[in-house]
Amino acid sequence: AASTTVAGWTGVTGALTGNTIVPTGGIVTMNAGTLRAAALAVSVSTQPPAQVVVAGAQGLVMAQLVLDGTNSGEDIGVTTIPMTTTLGTAGTGTNLTNCILWDGATALTTGANVLSPVAAAGTNTFTLDNRLTLALGTAKTLSVSCNLAGNTTAGQLYQVGMTVANIAAIGATAMTSGVAVVPTGAVALGNIMTASAGGTLAETLDTFSPI
Repeated sequence: AASTTVAGWTGVTGALTGNTIVPTGGIVTMNAGTLRAAALAVSVSTQPPAQVVVAGAQGLVMAQLVLDGTNSGEDIGVTTIPMTTTLGTAGTGTNLTNCILWDGATALTTGANVLSPVAAAGTNTFTLDNRLTLALGTAKTLSVSCNLAGNTTAGQLYQVGMTVANIAAIGATAMTSGVAVVPTGAVALGNIMTASAGGTLAETLDTFSPI
């Protein structure tokens, strides 16, 4: 907090009369202010839950990530987001196609920035069509959706999430100062999506049926 001694003030005059005024009083202390640097915390949501998905599924939400700027002193601009694809039980990255990053119903990656197919297990980076701005003091949830190939073998496992290295490598910049921001967060590989060859349909006779 800043402070000043009233006795040290000079050049104080009346606005109408122009008469000199001699201030009285002691030390005046202003309210304290808190300076915050640009900061971005990143996490992977527990949604969507682990589930069995049918081969050939379109627009399957694989993961949701949270960009949290609630403790930031500046707006944050994001341009690239690396994520980790984990494949289990003979899963193959080429079975995941048309992978898109979404902000609600708005696609952040289109055209050449769509990952199709996912290159392989490991890091795959989304390059946003346009810089995404996260206002200071706010958080935003993004989603990753992919198509699952129709010839995917039942039992194959797929996960999309982020490692600590992925989080730190997000392309983020403080919008006012222009300083590069290194996001923080813990590893979270997302929930497991288990491929199924097809769904099942069960039929039962309604108790009110006349048959």
